[in-house]
Amino acid sequence: MHAMPGMLAIELSARVGSVALRDLEGRVAERRFEPGDRSREPLLPEIDRLVRETSMRPADLHAIGVSTGPGGFTGLRISIAAAKGIAAALGIRTVPVSSALVIAESTSIDDASLHAASSVLTMVASKRGSAWLHRAVCDEHAPGGWRTIGEPSAVSRPEIEASPAWHDLDGTVLLADEHQDPTIVEALCERGALRWSGGTRTPPITAMGCLRLAERLHAAGAAIAPEALLPTYPREPEAVTLWNLRHPQASARSG
Repeated sequence: MHAMPGMLAIELSARVGSVALRDLEGRVAERRFEPGDRSREPLLPEIDRLVRETSMRPADLHAIGVSTGPGGFTGLRISIAAAKGIAAALGIRTVPVSSALVIAESTSIDDASLHAASSVLTMVASKRGSAWLHRAVCDEHAPGGWRTIGEPSAVSRPEIEASPAWHDLDGTVLLADEHQDPTIVEALCERGALRWSGGTRTPPITAMGCLRLAERLHAAGAAIAPEALLPTYPREPEAVTLWNLRHPQASARSG
């Protein structure tokens, strides 16, 4: 009911990238690809192929939805920069979409039972003993179709064990791939979360899921100017951390 012809969606927060496009006839096409290296980044060529395959012109694009993280730093940097550049050149708006909700939406495409779950808990960007947790419940009246429960944040196992917010997860479906910290997964399951056991071991994250969310968010008025589009990082980028450690006086002045 929220289909928007001319909407492009970009998902590059995970290991496999993808782009999706709803053409002027309402049909959806999607392309998936492996990320490139510094000499060959496939995102823009894949977008170009997608537009050509759907017989659309760049001027037919009306908005761009982009998965904004948490996720891989390089992928987010590339996808957000591309979305900003294309949107600014065409004079259109962008729709930021939480990558955690993209996982939930992408998984629900293949597993409709998620819509009946009491809540869905997405675990991403695990590093240094912590992981980004985003708990939501399917709600057709909420912007994007998912209502967030609590505040998404990076938490450690001790924080999960200490906080009442994570003590009652009965009926909650946990979406976590094999790269997540097993001690945090264990702590969540001890509190009632049930790990998703769908058709694949790794919950999917696709531009198709991003597109569906972006269309609903756009209908709810969540589109923003491209210059306002920003990534969500669960923690300070490592390059920034290292620079601050080497230049403590400069970082103190900027703080």
